[in-house]
Amino acid sequence: MKSFKYAVLVLCLLLVNSGPLYCKARKQLSFSKPFDTTLNNGLRIILIEHHEQPAIVLRLWLKVGTRDDPADKKGLIAITSDLLEFGTMTQTEEEIEARIDQIGGNLSIDSGSSNSNVSFGFLSKDKNQAIELFADMIQNPAMPPGKLDWLKERYLNSVRGELANNYKQLYRHQSEVLFGPGNPLGMRKTVKSIKNIEVEDARSLYQKQFQPNRAILMAIGDFSNESMLSRLKESFADWQKKTTSIKADYQVPDKPVNGNRIITKPNMTQTFFSYSRLTTQTDPDDYFGFRLLTYILTSGPTSRLNAAVRQDAGKTYALWSSYEAWQGYGVFDIHLSTRNSEFLKTHLIVQAELKKLLREGISEADLNKAKAYYTGAIPLILEHPSNIAGLILKGIDRGIPLQEIRDVNQKYQNVTLKQANHLIQKYLDPDSLNLVVLGDREKIQDQLEKIGKFEERHFEDLLF
Repeated sequence: MKSFKYAVLVLCLLLVNSGPLYCKARKQLSFSKPFDTTLNNGLRIILIEHHEQPAIVLRLWLKVGTRDDPADKKGLIAITSDLLEFGTMTQTEEEIEARIDQIGGNLSIDSGSSNSNVSFGFLSKDKNQAIELFADMIQNPAMPPGKLDWLKERYLNSVRGELANNYKQLYRHQSEVLFGPGNPLGMRKTVKSIKNIEVEDARSLYQKQFQPNRAILMAIGDFSNESMLSRLKESFADWQKKTTSIKADYQVPDKPVNGNRIITKPNMTQTFFSYSRLTTQTDPDDYFGFRLLTYILTSGPTSRLNAAVRQDAGKTYALWSSYEAWQGYGVFDIHLSTRNSEFLKTHLIVQAELKKLLREGISEADLNKAKAYYTGAIPLILEHPSNIAGLILKGIDRGIPLQEIRDVNQKYQNVTLKQANHLIQKYLDPDSLNLVVLGDREKIQDQLEKIGKFEERHFEDLLF
């Protein structure tokens, strides 16, 4: 059955890229209506029965992310979250690992810009044991100093590893340009900030930020809502609500910060560059319009920029665009790389294509093709409970009401040609995009001068 569904997905994508035939979109995604309640301690619980597999996924979503890190200790929230798996007040790390292995569980921890997630997947027959273990890890972490040192070394190696990753270096500088120097939204962990972190910092942050009234606990899988709610109440009702008022240290700029930057990295044979724009005061539904535009611009060989830059001119090695959104703001970007000698020519082709888009807009056929891609693909990749949980929690994070998330396909369909072209006019004027370039300045200096003024930084500046 699964292979058949993936075959349908492949067929769907082939049809999307070949002509006017499109897969018929489902108006609602095929999962049960969520059950939504809040415990007395403020913990919001969302339950979804999903009986296709004898499995359950628990996901704790905490309203604390990397943007909440202290400026001099960027990386603290990610490290604090990771420490949850290294033992509790009553169980050692080895005992927890043994219990997870015994039930064949899968634990993962992740920290994003606006939230942190702890996810635990297991078979439904092991529900009681798994929930007990998960609750203990969330509420009673030991946070041993030795593991903090191990995690710090792992993160230090990750930051140092960015020296060899041109795309990550570019993104790091792009973020600072977008939000402005010193804004936590644009800052990333550095060698210095990680070295500043002590175990007491992690324990203090846990007590302050890891609160039930700042969290959502989601369960999706093979259970009845009644029995699961009873079990979660039993395990999480004693998690103490905090009354501490938490003030965000970051601020979304009132208007986009504009500027160009050259990141000097000697001996480069290629030039890596990105165009980016901060979108502010956005409506949650704008997300769907932007996603459609990224498809029209760079997805597939016949997309606007791919056709102009790669197929017609043969100028680039890599090309993609993306849009990510949070409540009230988002980031749109386009990334490219090409030979040093072709940088200016490639830049001018992108500029021309974006100006043409600004002048003429997109067509109804462009929009329908993009809609077909998303509305045909999304339902088929949501077979696993973990993917459904991710879709719902990301929707909530973007400000979409829970009751509307099952209608995500319809939201794509609801985007009108007028709305899509309005987003282009408002946000995608090439003269309003930041241009961040990573390359050997000496080799491309004459090309940079023909574009305009650039602030110069060294490729190691934001790493150490």
